[in-house]
Amino acid sequence: MADRGLSDVKGVSQEDQQMIQNIESMMGPEPENMGFVKNTFWGRLREDLIFPYPREGAGEREKCDALLEELEEYLETEHPRVKIDREQYIPESVIDRLFDMGVMGMIIPEEYGGLGLGVTSYNRVLELIGRYCASTAVLVSAHQSIGCKAIVLFGTEEQKEEYLPTAAQEELSAFCLSEPNVGSDAAAQESFSVKTDEGNYILNGEKKWSTSGAMSAVFTVMCKNMV
Repeated sequence: MADRGLSDVKGVSQEDQQMIQNIESMMGPEPENMGFVKNTFWGRLREDLIFPYPREGAGEREKCDALLEELEEYLETEHPRVKIDREQYIPESVIDRLFDMGVMGMIIPEEYGGLGLGVTSYNRVLELIGRYCASTAVLVSAHQSIGCKAIVLFGTEEQKEEYLPTAAQEELSAFCLSEPNVGSDAAAQESFSVKTDEGNYILNGEKKWSTSGAMSAVFTVMCKNMV
């Protein structure tokens, strides 16, 4: 049976079908090239993309176990989780302590000053922090899952050398997506960048808020590139 899309549903007007087709084309690529979540959105469960679950190598597990032991001791005896909840603020001393332990550079490769841990180890650490202080777990995750992650995955070598050592050892990174008119719809972003004759980019637009923006030195900004 041929694979059917949303635009094939009966009783849909021609105008709506065209709109659906436009959305489907924008959502591309083809199912076999899409990730697990996007395939699930289209009603296709791609278990082969998530199983077998990634395991830590022996060396990485040993490194992660050592980090967890030091981190749990800190969380149990020093971390001001009650104060954080009451004051709705994470002190700089807490952030500095997490940097010192290597927690804030877990997913950053070792050659740029991070620990170079994989996603399984990363989630083990986040799980431990979340048991003691959910607010701190979100801060750690925002820095590495959406803040500096784009540089790790897609940055040029020059960008990695400039920004990742700082993100691994000293400064937080922020993420800027949501906008006043479109919310968190990444495909409908109104912010845009224009490349100059000198090879630089001029960024124009407005963001509704920036995750960790008030505390960060590096900003990952979502926008459209005018070509």
